[in-house]
Amino acid sequence: MAGSSVPRSSELELLLEPRRGELVRAFVREASLAEDAPASVASLVAGDAADIWQALCTPGSGRERVRIVTLAVRGEIKVRILLPGIPASPISRRRSPDSPGVMAASPGTNAASMDGRSASIAA
Repeated sequence: MAGSSVPRSSELELLLEPRRGELVRAFVREASLAEDAPASVASLVAGDAADIWQALCTPGSGRERVRIVTLAVRGEIKVRILLPGIPASPISRRRSPDSPGVMAASPGTNAASMDGRSASIAA
């Protein structure tokens, strides 16, 4: 992934419905690949985003418009799933500077949590 310091983003807006999980996965993967992320990194980030999507989908959801934003800057891909009225937590993965093909977690992001209608997973 290029180490550009200029942030670049992609955005998708859709209804919060479980059946859109594969669309979420594909969007995040393709947006990551477009930013020159390695395929393995793009797949990991997309899988995390799809898992969070499914966790957010509850019975009765689907009337809410949700924004999914990918952000690429300095070798990191971040994904935010923005729900109406709930602050966002990013999912981020980056390549290790010591070994180009090895993943390293961003500092302080070895966590998974879910609270009500918001969820975040970072690795």
